Amino acid sequence: MQAQEIIRRLKKGLTYEAYLEAWEEAIRRLDPRARRYLFYRRYNFERAQRVVQTYRLSERLKQVLATLSQPQLWMVLTED
Repeated sequence: MQAQEIIRRLKKGLTYEAYLEAWEEAIRRLDPRARRYLFYRRYNFERAQRVVQTYRLSERLKQVLATLSQPQLWMVLTED
């Protein structure tokens, strides 16, 4: 894969806020077949929200991140 293609794909990613909005919308618009898994989707969404509310970066990680001098692009892959 060429560098330009990689950059194009990276730019198509979602911000965390957009990801949450898309997840909520997907829960609202489930097709009849997918409704069987609605409980699990809601459960996973609620679990992710708890992690966001309770997780705190360790002091060591904060120190390491503070030393970075180049811009960073972090991507998180998730399942829907």
